[in-house]
Amino acid sequence: MDDAIDYQHAWRQYKRRGRLWLALFVLYVPVVVGSALLTLKYWHTPNPAFVLAILWMSYTLYLGARINLWRCPRCGQCFAGTCWYNKGIFAKQCVNCGLLKYSNEQVSSLPSTPTADAVDQESAS
Repeated sequence: MDDAIDYQHAWRQYKRRGRLWLALFVLYVPVVVGSALLTLKYWHTPNPAFVLAILWMSYTLYLGARINLWRCPRCGQCFAGTCWYNKGIFAKQCVNCGLLKYSNEQVSSLPSTPTADAVDQESAS
């Protein structure tokens, strides 16, 4: 299995970032409202909650951009799109090399292009 390329490490990172983004998105309102209530109760000001909300939104946007610009483990290009077209998290395969999302292909299973000698031999027959 020396010639196998293991993409699973990259896909684990992708899934982990996706789950983290989803958790940040879902927990945003409860955490910010809860922190606002606590800061109003104890410090009589909502300012710390505003700071938390801005930092939370900023990190959520940053992480979402990182997920949308995820590099394909095989070709190193943007997995979900090009500069004018992006499928985002809905991409089922790399738009550049066709690697399926979450797949773990081997080097030997990659399609090979015919060499010039093979084409010459076929045309001579």
